[in-house]
Amino acid sequence: MSFIKTIKNSHLYKTLPDSYKIPPLQNSSYNHLTFSITSLSEYIEIINILRSAVQNSINNNGELIFRGMADHRWELLPSIARQTLITEETEYKMVKELMLLYPDEFSSISSNFDLLAKMQHYGLPTRLLDFTTNPLVALYFACQKTQKDSKARIISTNPSYPQYLDTIDVTDRYIEAVCSLCRIKSFASYYLEDLIENTMSFSQFIYSMQYPIFAKPQYANDRIKNQSAVFMVFQNEIWDYGAMT
Repeated sequence: MSFIKTIKNSHLYKTLPDSYKIPPLQNSSYNHLTFSITSLSEYIEIINILRSAVQNSINNNGELIFRGMADHRWELLPSIARQTLITEETEYKMVKELMLLYPDEFSSISSNFDLLAKMQHYGLPTRLLDFTTNPLVALYFACQKTQKDSKARIISTNPSYPQYLDTIDVTDRYIEAVCSLCRIKSFASYYLEDLIENTMSFSQFIYSMQYPIFAKPQYANDRIKNQSAVFMVFQNEIWDYGAMT
């Protein structure tokens, strides 16, 4: 049974007042199960429903993650995708410049994912999107009002993967392959085979792209530790030039 079906079939959900339940909006990016709450107690009630559903659903890792947004109209996009003047080389140039300016800060980093996680810590735009395992941290960020009358939103999901990807090894290799793209200056003659060479199969990579992938960074500083950080990793678009006519 899916996570959402498990929620809807639960006794806790069925006893919720109708005022909590928001029907899907037409032409919205978030046509998902949505609740409306106005108090901390209501928020905790919803969290308990979600946690109960996770424990009873199939193919899950037993964990919920959250993202708090001060404006419900914001999209789930990483900071680098929100830049107005981004080019193919933007990410590459940022990585190169940062490592030239602060070589000692990055000398001990062994993976491209950890590199991007540290860039995120410095406030630079990356392909990583912040989530947290702590619902109160998400609530804190949702309450950071940007406009007087804006409505906040908290996104919650269970980062479960299909059985095909339910191994740390495959998931980690996919994450590292995607994050390694920050080292590529030009994609004009770069092929998928170059990206996954000696790391994973073509079918594993393509299958991985169909699902949101999340990863926990090293809790190397108090900020990341206090926020119980988790990152959603965004891949590039892939163009099959051989199929174009």
